[in-house]
Amino acid sequence: HIGSTIRRKRIDILLKTFSEIRKRLDDVRLIRIGSSFTDEQEKLADNLGVAGFIDTRENIPDKELCQILARSTLLLLTSEAEGFGLPVVEAMAAGTPVLCSDLAVLREVGGDAAKYAPVGDVEKWADEACSLLEESSAFPDSWRARRDASRRQAQKFSWENTAINCVLINKEMLEELTLR
Repeated sequence: HIGSTIRRKRIDILLKTFSEIRKRLDDVRLIRIGSSFTDEQEKLADNLGVAGFIDTRENIPDKELCQILARSTLLLLTSEAEGFGLPVVEAMAAGTPVLCSDLAVLREVGGDAAKYAPVGDVEKWADEACSLLEESSAFPDSWRARRDASRRQAQKFSWENTAINCVLINKEMLEELTLR
């Protein structure tokens, strides 16, 4: 997971999903890149019994981010709202398949290469994540094709186009907020 721990990122769903995944596949770990958990999120991780299986990295250089993504099996992005979905592009560029929330903006970014789960549906998230994790080890040809599809999807985005889209999206969001 890459991102902040603000409410719309639905870290509660990430933690509950990770807990369900660990019940089925006990050899998985979660690498969280971004700010530290809030006290409430830390308490939830403790209560779910997964705190010891989470590695949080803050303020890492881009090179380290790329290395972590390239070694990761899967990116989970459980947000209930996103402005663009840069972590999806970053993961796919590294050949890391993505499971993200079924949001229009993330479908635009992830295309057919990503997998999607309904916002907040922990059971669906866990089912889809476990299916992907099992595919990664049991079906290497299929997994290689999924990784290649991820890289091809990421190539559709240039930094210039991405930056322009982010500026336009942020401008629209500011105008919408101003109108309220």
